Amino acid sequence: MLRLALLVLCLALVPSQGWGAQAFVQGKICAVGATAANFITCTFDSATTTGNIIVASSGYQTGTVTSITFTDDRSGSYATIQSLYSSPQVTSGAALGVGTVGTAGTTAVTATFTNSEQPDYYGICIAEFSGVNTSSIVDVSTVNSQVTPTTGTDLITSGAIVSTADGEIYYGGVWNSQNVTGTLTKGTTYTLIAVQNTGTVQRGLCEYWQQASAGSADADATTTNGDDDHITFAVAMKTAVVTALRGGMLLLGVGQ
Repeated sequence: MLRLALLVLCLALVPSQGWGAQAFVQGKICAVGATAANFITCTFDSATTTGNIIVASSGYQTGTVTSITFTDDRSGSYATIQSLYSSPQVTSGAALGVGTVGTAGTTAVTATFTNSEQPDYYGICIAEFSGVNTSSIVDVSTVNSQVTPTTGTDLITSGAIVSTADGEIYYGGVWNSQNVTGTLTKGTTYTLIAVQNTGTVQRGLCEYWQQASAGSADADATTTNGDDDHITFAVAMKTAVVTALRGGMLLLGVGQ
């Protein structure tokens, strides 16, 4: 009896998960001086994008503050992940927060100080990033305060943190917690996001760096006024998981 066989070649599409690529989008710093208040707001120059994340750091002096919280005007959700209050000076401190972009548009981020004495000098530095895991933003973070760190290159430091995956972006935030003089310069390996070095206002900067391979690194900076105390943050962010369709060939046999 003759048996016929039919070979059918099919293309199958199956979901495959992998890691996306993180990228810096935009950033800005806002700072004031000699104006007592319990909040400061900073607005991005361009619209933010839904699915991206925002990192914000804020520093103050000449005030008694017990907490700093972050909010925005576009339904973003934030968590304060690192903070130091009354350190290194009794009337100075800073905090670091991360959040997700709620709705697309020009976003204003606010740092609110819970205080018994409103600070006179304060600032906030905000940055938007894409390709970050919005359900679990932070890989690892830290904060460090330094009393008179001197003026050597990159001697202002957050202290080392160890990332767990390749390609993560580090955000660094640096705040002068004692005075309103001197010039801050980004860390050698970092790209500057924004800096406030002029006028009688709170001095600070924020920066980022993308680490090729997972490992130990810090956020750092240099100052021309090494007698001032500084607070430095670092956070490494997890990369978003991307689901894509992967093609494959299936060979099916039909016969009798």
